[in-house]
Amino acid sequence: MVELSVRVEAETGPEVVGAARALVRSMLELWDCDDPDEAGVLLTSEIVTNAVRHAAGVLAMQIDMSLLDGMVRVSVEDPTADRPAVQARGLEAVGGRGLQLVEALAARWGSTPTERGKAVWFEFPVHRRHRANG
Repeated sequence: MVELSVRVEAETGPEVVGAARALVRSMLELWDCDDPDEAGVLLTSEIVTNAVRHAAGVLAMQIDMSLLDGMVRVSVEDPTADRPAVQARGLEAVGGRGLQLVEALAARWGSTPTERGKAVWFEFPVHRRHRANG
């Protein structure tokens, strides 16, 4: 059972990457969670960037974020059916390492076909802070 969740529809474009990072930071703060290495923010940036890059011309994407038992799942859905694959890149390559980061830093990650296309998701552990009552 999901403890907390949020869903956002966002227009695609370069500005959505920064907005997605801000969403993750804001929700973690609202949920009293620590992500000291900002792995969740970094990985969100990677999968949103991939969605923007590979879904060129697509008007909207959906970003879901949920918290359950100290684990946060971030999912980005776009209307393309192409499933992501980690690609080996040489040291001289300018880009293409995003999924390598996701694979290295996420507790789990994957993609799921949806009615609209696909959702790429990852999970990362967080520490829940406890607020003092009163």
